[in-house]
Amino acid sequence: MEGINMNYLELTKDILKKRGRECETLASSPLTTPTFDQMKAVNAFWPEAHSDVELMVKLASAAFEVVGLKGIKVPFELTVEAEAFGSTLNMGKMGRNPYVIKPAFEDVSQLTFTDDVFEKGRFDLVFKSLEILNEKYGDFLPIYPQIVGPFTLLGHLIGTEKMLRMTLKEKEAVKEGLNEVTKFNIEYGNRVMESGGNILCIADPTASGDLISPRSFKELLIPIYREIARSVKGEIILHICGNTSYFLDFIPDSGFEAYSFDSMVDVKTAKEKLGGKLALFGNVPTVEGLLNGTPEVVKELSLQALKDGIDVLCGACAIPPQAPLDNLKAMVKAADEFNEGFCR
Repeated sequence: MEGINMNYLELTKDILKKRGRECETLASSPLTTPTFDQMKAVNAFWPEAHSDVELMVKLASAAFEVVGLKGIKVPFELTVEAEAFGSTLNMGKMGRNPYVIKPAFEDVSQLTFTDDVFEKGRFDLVFKSLEILNEKYGDFLPIYPQIVGPFTLLGHLIGTEKMLRMTLKEKEAVKEGLNEVTKFNIEYGNRVMESGGNILCIADPTASGDLISPRSFKELLIPIYREIARSVKGEIILHICGNTSYFLDFIPDSGFEAYSFDSMVDVKTAKEKLGGKLALFGNVPTVEGLLNGTPEVVKELSLQALKDGIDVLCGACAIPPQAPLDNLKAMVKAADEFNEGFCR
């Protein structure tokens, strides 16, 4: 383990509390970070690490132990909830995360949340992993339990394409499904925080501006985001993939402490609209930067994002497993260099 010279959890929570950094920042990703290099370094690989507590903990720890990111995130993928509800999965492979191949329900009216869902699937693995990680790192590192956001989860349960079509002609049915899913999100969010998480990440990639209109986003999602923010204990980061530039005026009404966004969103624009209202996480490009770039390119992109107003540096989305380790470390070094050059 590298030398610990400060409390990174305390710094991150301070940024969230004040809705942005006063000066000092850090590289700390609430999104998926494992790469082939990390898997090899700790001898824990996908897909086995999705279903084994010991491997899950080892691979999650690699974000800090191997890369130097000031945060740890579990689980690594977006199907834990859908599996427990009855969706059929393909568990993926070393370079691809699990994904839904058959939704659990044919119709929204079949969807009902009861507490016994937590007795199914891999929830116990997630809870146990968080408990172990908290015991080891929880005093000084952010531990980010990730839950799947309501819009994405509803798509996993009834079919994403079907749900998107319904937003055009059957909004009341979509609202009915989202309300049921939100009850689950709240219960699961509180359970992962009680198990050892200390900052919650809600990943809702299907709620992208590439897939739904600003009007639908405001009407369907802002009210339930507010309900989650009111009901889950602890700070919450919302992540949405794709271009959400046209959603930025609505994001502050979510009630969350931070927003993690894609490289399609201009940092200066996000800072102008969200600065002081939510902390900003992001938004180093994952493909042209972390995957295909060089350490020098990643460093330049990282420093530019910080200068433009990013509060906590991380990838714009989940880090591709093929990304070189030196590129990830360059992001960490950029945050350290920014602190030295601009904050002291």
